[in-house]
Amino acid sequence: MTQQTPEPPQPDPTKRQNLKGVGLSPRQILSVYDATQWEAFINEWTESLRSEYEQVQRFSGAGDKGRDVVGFVNNPASNGPWDNYQCKHYSAPLTPSEIWLELGKLCYFCYNGDYSPPRRYRLVAPHEVGPKLKDLLLKPNDLRSGLIQNWKNHCEKGITATAEIPLDASLLAYVERFDFTIIGYSPLLEIIEQHRKTPHWSQRFHTVLPPRPPAEEPPDSPTPNETRYLQKLLEAYGEAEGKEFKNLDDISTIERFGKHLKRSRQWFFQAEALNRFSRDNYQNGAFEQLKQQVFDGIIDITEKVYPHGFERVCATTDHAGGLALGNSSLAPLAAVADKKGICHHLANDDRLDWAKKK
Repeated sequence: MTQQTPEPPQPDPTKRQNLKGVGLSPRQILSVYDATQWEAFINEWTESLRSEYEQVQRFSGAGDKGRDVVGFVNNPASNGPWDNYQCKHYSAPLTPSEIWLELGKLCYFCYNGDYSPPRRYRLVAPHEVGPKLKDLLLKPNDLRSGLIQNWKNHCEKGITATAEIPLDASLLAYVERFDFTIIGYSPLLEIIEQHRKTPHWSQRFHTVLPPRPPAEEPPDSPTPNETRYLQKLLEAYGEAEGKEFKNLDDISTIERFGKHLKRSRQWFFQAEALNRFSRDNYQNGAFEQLKQQVFDGIIDITEKVYPHGFERVCATTDHAGGLALGNSSLAPLAAVADKKGICHHLANDDRLDWAKKK
């Protein structure tokens, strides 16, 4: 018989500890989360749902009417199909007694016309569902009967804070018609795999990021998103030369400008590669935070007095290359070329100018 490797011991959930680097799986880390940590994780996880829906909204809190994370297949105003992910945080697998109120809210607010029945209703919990509830979810008619039997004790006084909701004949008839096959649960491993696709994964679970791919070589013809910073470089070259350069071909015979232009485009594409890597692996805004740090580090150099714009851009990028960046998750990845390239990104955003304004 093959001997199975035992699972690492579960951390004591009563102890505060730093889970970074202790070799626990994401599932084990989630198992000791408190309600606040679980909610933060769920907020991150919802980003992975945005590819499946036109809009994702959170309704958690007072007045949510039994909705937590909602995925709208179409525009919410169209009253089209939607899915509900109901997040429950307990220290053990969910039992039937812990969901009657949620199902009562679902049926009542659909009956009341607050919203249409969802296409899918999924329970989302750190310890998933227990065996009794798992069996019940496979038997929609028994689930309906259980809700009816438990309505008075679990739902009548809990659905709203302002009124009791008895299961009168009209509401009972609606519950008896309601489609309970839409109700199920989301396996934790499925949620974890979906979270893996978000920029929060590596920071949440302290995993090693994939290697950063090399930057693309700039194409021979400039791309549309290079227009602004290249125009500013032409103005800087023209100011240094005492003439106007209208296009890149005008500088092809001037060696120092041609070499500088080639380097500048390589740096721009290097920084753009870091931007793409950031979007795939880090929280939203990480690259913008890095750009702001570079801006703060160079702006005094840029605003000094120079005889012409070419000297200004060279002084700025030279200073940027030596910046010590901190307080940014991307700082350890930012090479000299990235920092110089960010200067051209800032120029592209109209945050930096090289030539004197006329």
